[in-house]
Amino acid sequence: MSSIAWGETIENSAVTQEIDRLKTQIDRQQQQSENLNDEVNQMEKKISDIDKTVYSNEQKIEALLNRLQTANKQKEKLDGEVETQRAALAQQLVAMYTAGDQSYLRLLLRQDNPSDISRTLRYFEYLNAHRSTKISALNTSIAKVQDLTNQMEKDRLQLTSLEDTLNGQKKSLQGTIASRETVLQRLNNEIRIKQDQVERLRVQEAKLQNKFDELAARSEVETPPTQEKAEPEPQVEPTPTKPAESENTEVVQKVEKPPTQALTSEFTSNKPFSNLKGRLPAPVSGQVLHAYGSQRNEKQNWQGMVISAQGGAKVRAVAPGKIAYVGQMDGYGFLTIIEHDRNYMTLYAYNRANYKQVGDLVKAGEVIAAVGSSGGQEQDALYFEVRKGRSLQNPAQWLR
Repeated sequence: MSSIAWGETIENSAVTQEIDRLKTQIDRQQQQSENLNDEVNQMEKKISDIDKTVYSNEQKIEALLNRLQTANKQKEKLDGEVETQRAALAQQLVAMYTAGDQSYLRLLLRQDNPSDISRTLRYFEYLNAHRSTKISALNTSIAKVQDLTNQMEKDRLQLTSLEDTLNGQKKSLQGTIASRETVLQRLNNEIRIKQDQVERLRVQEAKLQNKFDELAARSEVETPPTQEKAEPEPQVEPTPTKPAESENTEVVQKVEKPPTQALTSEFTSNKPFSNLKGRLPAPVSGQVLHAYGSQRNEKQNWQGMVISAQGGAKVRAVAPGKIAYVGQMDGYGFLTIIEHDRNYMTLYAYNRANYKQVGDLVKAGEVIAAVGSSGGQEQDALYFEVRKGRSLQNPAQWLR
């Protein structure tokens, strides 16, 4: 019996050692995964900073081009005035030459009537004053043309410098994006090894829901009760649910637009959000990769829609509103949330960079971000959600 007990002790000890070894290995893999995730986040922040600078320089270049265009029109107008003034002055000089070189004294001696003498002197004064005015106006116009030419030259030099800087920044941006893709691939491999992607997505969705709960609670405090009765509430179609997925009943409903649906971004209205159901433009043009309510994995459905678009494409507000949140969130990357009327909110995520700040008022069609793949996404796209307070809405029902 003692030998059997001794054998069991040895076996238990070996099992314990193996468990400890596996636990240490799992902990090490977990730490590596967290380090890789931090590295991806840092790279996405760097990409965001570079993209913001690129966007700022693009705005400066656009302003300079507009200024140069305006200055060129002014210069053309001034050049025309100078030519007109020169032509008028040339006519006067020709007239003087034709009349001959006659002094005041010779003209006075040729007058028979004393009253003609005074009138002739007055005419001479008028002619000389007019000639002086023309010369002065000509000199002023020439000076303006010169000043404008000098300013245009400075603007052109600044424009060239900005364009060179912009090209360098874009190269740096592309290099950083490529490095991020390498690290992201390593991170995804780690996640696949650990088989914890579903749980990771659950945590990410919970964080986002907490943020919307916070914004909705704040909006309910700030919004007077009478404001909610200002106009009829848009009709929301009932949401069918699946018993097996009771935790996500708001998400599961019929998808009106198939994933292959192409969306276009054409902004024509600044009406309140609540009046535009079925008439909203898409925040960016592109193909719908994942529709609202479609299956994301074996336990989750998509709570918004994912629209494929080129990296760096401009993301635009679908309706007027106020920026309620701007930040970075695990799984969603750089995201912007806009508060609209009647407690409606729209979310724009996976952005390469956010261009607005909390509290900014935006109009429909105003650029608020750039399309990206932040949050660990494997391709450039925009994640778009529509909510009524804390409740999810189907974006397809709102887009035209």
